[in-house]
Amino acid sequence: MGNSLQHKIAVITGGSSGIGLATAKRFVAEGAFVFITGRRQAELDKAVAEIGDNVAAIQADSSSLPELDRVYETVRAQQGRSTSSLPMPESSSMRRSVRSPRNISTGCSRSTSRVSSSRSRRRCR
Repeated sequence: MGNSLQHKIAVITGGSSGIGLATAKRFVAEGAFVFITGRRQAELDKAVAEIGDNVAAIQADSSSLPELDRVYETVRAQQGRSTSSLPMPESSSMRRSVRSPRNISTGCSRSTSRVSSSRSRRRCR
């Protein structure tokens, strides 16, 4: 593996198993320092032991905005910055609250949009 992520910091929610764990392993192998998050501390501890060096675990519920704020405050306190974030499993409540630039994903002419989760239509604000 190369060092394409050398000196980078990544935050991976749901990093204690599945694709999140595999991604964390790959990022560490590429040189990044990785913070993984998850709800169960025991699973996080196993993942940290499996990944090895350059990883830290933060117990947090990624569907809770105050807990996500705490995660990023922890990253800033330990590393001084955060450069990359990779959310893995995403709750439906989080998907509904996300706003994206219109020119990137929704085709609306204004700067922000909201995609309704109950309907597949676009709404411009």
